[in-house]
Amino acid sequence: MDMNQQHIHHLQQLQQLKTENAELKNELEFMKQIFDHGDSMIFQMKIMKKGGKRVWINTQTITTKELLELDHTSEVQQLLIEKQSIRYKDR
Repeated sequence: MDMNQQHIHHLQQLQQLKTENAELKNELEFMKQIFDHGDSMIFQMKIMKKGGKRVWINTQTITTKELLELDHTSEVQQLLIEKQSIRYKDR
């Protein structure tokens, strides 16, 4: 490998590391959003998608209307079924 090829290789590695760093920063910012749900227990929180974007939801307090706004998945469908079959609610 000559000097020019090595330089190109190092630039590619640098670009790859910058991309990975940006992705990790985005992931960290998303994970920190769970603190916006301070009244929720961690086991109640799930990551779903709304318009292709990840969002946190509280499976215990989310409404049917809010569930219908999420991207349709089998997990969302299951939550809808559970919400519609609840006979007693302590609120």
